[in-house]
Amino acid sequence: MSLYDGILVANLGSPEELSLPAVKKYLTEFLTDKNVIDIPWPIRQFLVRAIIVPRRSKKTIQMYDKIWRADGSPLTLYTESFAHKLRKEIPIPIAVGMRYPFSSLQRAFENLTQQGASNILVFPLFPQYAMSTTQSLEQAVAKLAKKFSVQVTVFPPYYNHSEWIKAQAKRVQPLIHENPDFVLFSFHGIPIRHLKKADKTNHCLSEQCCEVPSKAHLTCYQKHCIDSANLIAKALNIPKEKFSIAYQSRFGRNWLSPHTDEVAVQLAKDGVSSLLVVSPSFVTDGLETLEELGIRLKEKFLQAGGKKFMLAPALNDSEEWIESATRMITSFHA
Repeated sequence: MSLYDGILVANLGSPEELSLPAVKKYLTEFLTDKNVIDIPWPIRQFLVRAIIVPRRSKKTIQMYDKIWRADGSPLTLYTESFAHKLRKEIPIPIAVGMRYPFSSLQRAFENLTQQGASNILVFPLFPQYAMSTTQSLEQAVAKLAKKFSVQVTVFPPYYNHSEWIKAQAKRVQPLIHENPDFVLFSFHGIPIRHLKKADKTNHCLSEQCCEVPSKAHLTCYQKHCIDSANLIAKALNIPKEKFSIAYQSRFGRNWLSPHTDEVAVQLAKDGVSSLLVVSPSFVTDGLETLEELGIRLKEKFLQAGGKKFMLAPALNDSEEWIESATRMITSFHA
């Protein structure tokens, strides 16, 4: 740990308040990122500002309203609490920065450099590599490292790290004791073209691409998701026939499949009475877990004939995650 004199805990982000202007601002910055909607700049700007944000903002604020806490966004609050608890374990400056808004990252760099940090370890709260998260964050902190004249290292994807797997298994274990009929691992979806863009070897989407070893796996989101689910299932002794993988939050066509909502409905129709959903791409609970899974998916599953729906909580600021993250960070050397 002596190599680093500051830690930046990075998450994707959330509207800064529960208001229509704040939601519009957040969606605009998020969706105009070239790593999120990867189409030419003029088309992206027009599509986001003139069509997507005006149409989605009211619906989005209604969804946030269902999960918003009296003291703010759950994702922001859990991230801040995680950092606060981490400070008790690691005696160097630690700041929180959200990828959106970018100003949050900038404030985090200001915070750390004012405390004398010059060699900063960025710890992302997304375990699997993806263009829209990892690559976007790497580009953003590289700009800020240059601006503040500091060294920056981004902690690599930890989708298969034994400590993260251990923390996930401990978090899910109490619900496994409820003996669900089936476990569905739900990951955030991405466009299939993002898989191809992240692969410089032309291996992605070839026959059995996730089974055949390749350098492409270093940045393959789908491979990372598959490994995450398999490793967590193994740690929990879940038989192969008792779990599957699906992808949620799709926005458009040609996204990773199968889709979580369709799988859950089909499971209910096939006689699965009790379903446990685990979402390992989300270290912190937010809109995609609390509202999309905890409210909408639950409703769909029960309406399709299911009897019991369980959603595993994200790691958030749990004791098991603080312990594992501390070991991951203090033992890391790039």
